[in-house]
Amino acid sequence: MINFLCIFLGFDKEILRSKKIGEREVSSFVLLYILILSLSVYACYYASYLFTDNVIAAALLSLFLTYILHNMYRLIIATSYEGNNLTTRKEIYKYISVKGFLVVILSIFISCTLCVSVFDSEINMELKKYKSNLSSDYEKLLS
Repeated sequence: MINFLCIFLGFDKEILRSKKIGEREVSSFVLLYILILSLSVYACYYASYLFTDNVIAAALLSLFLTYILHNMYRLIIATSYEGNNLTTRKEIYKYISVKGFLVVILSIFISCTLCVSVFDSEINMELKKYKSNLSSDYEKLLS
């Protein structure tokens, strides 16, 4: 299990083997990570489908984008263990700003795509109304 977490998710072996972190914390973190990764897959698929309007191309593009997002999450996880050794406020603010920036950028991409996915029917309905109003205004202008 520890080797799987180290290779696939980028966890540190020494921290997983330490007595401070129990199996419950590790399993809850893994479940949270899998949830975030599955939301990333869906968000990347939906965004790719909106771009390409092709299921196969969207699936391939979503796998590629999810792989990139996964590696960014691995980078955040792999470099987060040094946070326990920070002593000054300047180091803490620098650490939080760098990690926070990466997390915010990743979450904005995923959440915006999920938001569009959730409100797709309302957006299409409003878009149809706007198109019909635009075409009726254009017909009035022509006549």
